[in-house]
Amino acid sequence: MPHFCTSLLLFACLTSAVALGQSEPAATEPEVIDGIPITGTANPDLRPVDEMMVELIKKIDAPGASVAISRDGVLVYARGFGYQDEEQAEPVEPNTRFRIASISKPITATAIMALVHDGKLSLDDKLVDHLTDEERAVVNEELAPVTLRQLLQHRAGWNRDKTFDPMFKSRRRDEALGIEGLDTTDKIIRGMLPLPLSDEPGSKYSYSNFGYCVLGRIIERTTGQPYDEYVKQRVLAQQGISTMAIGSTLTRGEHETRYHTNDGRKGPGVVEGVVGQRVPVQYGAWCLENMDAHGGWIATAADLVAFADGYNDNSRYDFLTDDLLAEVVSPCPADEGKNSYYGLGWLVVHVGDKQHYNMWHNGSLPGTSTILVRRHDGFNWAVLFNTRDIEGGGAPSGKVDPLMHEAVNKVQQWPAQPVSVE
Repeated sequence: MPHFCTSLLLFACLTSAVALGQSEPAATEPEVIDGIPITGTANPDLRPVDEMMVELIKKIDAPGASVAISRDGVLVYARGFGYQDEEQAEPVEPNTRFRIASISKPITATAIMALVHDGKLSLDDKLVDHLTDEERAVVNEELAPVTLRQLLQHRAGWNRDKTFDPMFKSRRRDEALGIEGLDTTDKIIRGMLPLPLSDEPGSKYSYSNFGYCVLGRIIERTTGQPYDEYVKQRVLAQQGISTMAIGSTLTRGEHETRYHTNDGRKGPGVVEGVVGQRVPVQYGAWCLENMDAHGGWIATAADLVAFADGYNDNSRYDFLTDDLLAEVVSPCPADEGKNSYYGLGWLVVHVGDKQHYNMWHNGSLPGTSTILVRRHDGFNWAVLFNTRDIEGGGAPSGKVDPLMHEAVNKVQQWPAQPVSVE
């Protein structure tokens, strides 16, 4: 079914600041460390994480960030740093939602695994078997051998470095796809299917947002439900996650941060309501709704660690059997023997004697930089920033990744009881 890039107006609504002490009632003002406001439950034992985040935010000059950590399935840390809206001096809170960008991909992959478990899909299904009659009539025969497994592994043969990323509007893309008017995912798919592939299917890893867009439509066609509704009911509900949603291109939803660029960049508006206008690149220069399955979700950091908790203890998902989890973290034949590779929706890196592995994914869009880590020793964490433009270049998610490992390793005493995000 088509996904139209239209947006409903939602008004930002902030709750009161959360507790400042581990057992203190909710406070009206955030804690401040070195000039950075911090919300959420403070715990002296977890100061290494607080201090690391304050130092990093000041160093890279990021407006705000949210951090959540779980240990053996228990949420032990949830704090907001800096501001979700600098102009209004609104601090980031533990329940602030962020665009998570490509962390949407492991969520889509998990939904595919649920359908595999339920016997509705197979990882070795051919892509062409899930196309509509109209799509089959135009599909390039090079796509005949492409499987769902290859879509999940970014090995279907599309290479955006050699051509373009069809999920972002450009003159080159529109000329190649013959798209007129507002985009829909169906228009994008119909435009892409006749084009020649850049690489032989299965031969090369090439990160493909479009491949995950296709997986989202396969989920819809298999279940008869909108992509996000199926994911919410079959995957997220099992972890008690109720606040995740597909975000809006133009508007800021309830408890959602603002997104910041450091130079006020603008681009041509491409969604209904702003076509023909110059708009901030993070609000209307691309269509977030069309990115649903590869980059469209908004979530709190606590939502994401709860999602990852189901991979530390896969019995938390009634569909994630040991055999299917092994499929998720197994390399394709070309990656056999490598220490790190892209599995099914997750980046996988082996540690120590290679008997253990970490899983992770990052995300990046104008105004957004995110990372989710599932560590082999029972720790999971998510760090979400409301910018990707930082002092010194690079991405905030890349800067914080090694620092989080160091900070978590410094903590000597972890809470036994879960903290609140409200």
